[in-house]
Amino acid sequence: MISANFIFCLEIILFFFIRFLPVWRVRHQGCDAYYFLLTAEIFRKRRRLPIVLPPYYLADIEEQWYPPGFSVFLGLLPKRFLKRYHWLINHVLDFANFLLMDVFLICGFRGDFKAVLLANLIYIFTPTLTLEYRGLTARSLGNLLFTLFMLALWGTMHDVRWLPVALLAWLLILFTHKMTMQLGLVMGIVLSIAFKTWVPVAVTFGGIPLAVLVSKGYYWKILKGHWDIVSFWHKNLPWLGAHQVYDSPLYSSKGEIVSERSDLRRLLLRAVLHNPFMFTVVPFVLLSFDDLVHGAFGNGYGIMFLLWWTIVVGIWAFLTTFVPGLKSLGEGYKYIKYSAIPVALLSPFC
Repeated sequence: MISANFIFCLEIILFFFIRFLPVWRVRHQGCDAYYFLLTAEIFRKRRRLPIVLPPYYLADIEEQWYPPGFSVFLGLLPKRFLKRYHWLINHVLDFANFLLMDVFLICGFRGDFKAVLLANLIYIFTPTLTLEYRGLTARSLGNLLFTLFMLALWGTMHDVRWLPVALLAWLLILFTHKMTMQLGLVMGIVLSIAFKTWVPVAVTFGGIPLAVLVSKGYYWKILKGHWDIVSFWHKNLPWLGAHQVYDSPLYSSKGEIVSERSDLRRLLLRAVLHNPFMFTVVPFVLLSFDDLVHGAFGNGYGIMFLLWWTIVVGIWAFLTTFVPGLKSLGEGYKYIKYSAIPVALLSPFC
């Protein structure tokens, strides 16, 4: 009889195999990697914020207003390790997310390893996690913090003693990743309405002035940088992917954008390919929800929370993909990675 621990070890090996195989040959590349390695080096030398770069970027100011959380995290790592193994960091953070999910599952299912192992397989084979983390990026830390925030928020809605954890995770998100922050604000509004409680919206929107306070005003600059990039793409999104000559108003004889447009079918296919389990697990859970109301996680309350978590991610990904006024908030399909944890947690209920 094969033990559950042995199977779990095999899943860990499978996890890293699936993550490394597609990206192994290009693991040292990536424009984001170059930026974060540079900011981490500056922070390691100065040990203070804001991070001020030498004038490498001609179109940018030297003081960096991008959320510095990931750069600070990298700056705390040994320089030699970071230089040689920076490609490993995303996957280690993703593995931490994987383990966080397991801790929650083991507590919720009281040691039902079959449920844990099934959820692990769903998470391991979620394509968006391999696609998003193929180069060094703050998304991995943002996603890990988002999982911690959501689970702590769920705990706070039961027991106020979880509030410090939820608030700390949210503050770290504000200083780490912009897309995660945007989704968190939307999630706070929807969850407060769905569960008829002020807790989610109070934590998310109340955390912003708290971030300004604890950073002695520096967070205002991060917000301004955030607003600047969103407003820039709101005005210039039609030119994303445009050809430098053929689409140029100056050089093109047509005087209009002629580059290929994204069509509905291709974008929907991309969304499905990023997390196909979201379109299979969730419908089955919804169909059998009445039978699960008296099941795990507090008489169905946890199931509802996970369903709302997944549905809000899916709807927000759809809106930021297809609604013109919201497209500047990020490439919509990249929000789908935030559904990996709740979908995996729901899989045992299929």
